[in-house]
Amino acid sequence: MDLDPIIIGYYCLLCFLIILLVLLLWDWLFPLFIRSRRIHEPELGGSSDSEQDDIEARVQVKRLSQTRFHLALEQLPPPTNYRSRSSSQGTSIYGGCPICLEDFEEGESCQVIPECNHIFHWPCIEEWLMENQTCPVCRRLLLPRKEAYKFPIPSY
Repeated sequence: MDLDPIIIGYYCLLCFLIILLVLLLWDWLFPLFIRSRRIHEPELGGSSDSEQDDIEARVQVKRLSQTRFHLALEQLPPPTNYRSRSSSQGTSIYGGCPICLEDFEEGESCQVIPECNHIFHWPCIEEWLMENQTCPVCRRLLLPRKEAYKFPIPSY
């Protein structure tokens, strides 16, 4: 029994298209199925309480972090405009900002940390303090110890 090569070609193309269609449907329908199961899990006694607890913990961590950030900022004097070393009054300034590694420009808004006299660009130290409460160079704690531990960030 001889089959025409054109019929064999059409048959192979049809099989390929069917397999491709099945794979595309699987790729599209399977995520929908999984998503719908997650939506209905709480009705079936799923772990919605632990998910809600996780969300609440993340919100609490964010609030505590923001509180620490504001406390750290309150401890610092207001930002000043940078003056070159020749016109500076006692502040030892060498090079540039240790965070972004850019040189300081005359008149640029900078922040000096009084405890250690390290100087930073104001936007750089502000961003640093959103995540940390220490000097980026010497790691000296910017908050008094009692304030730093008043708002511990929970670990999980």
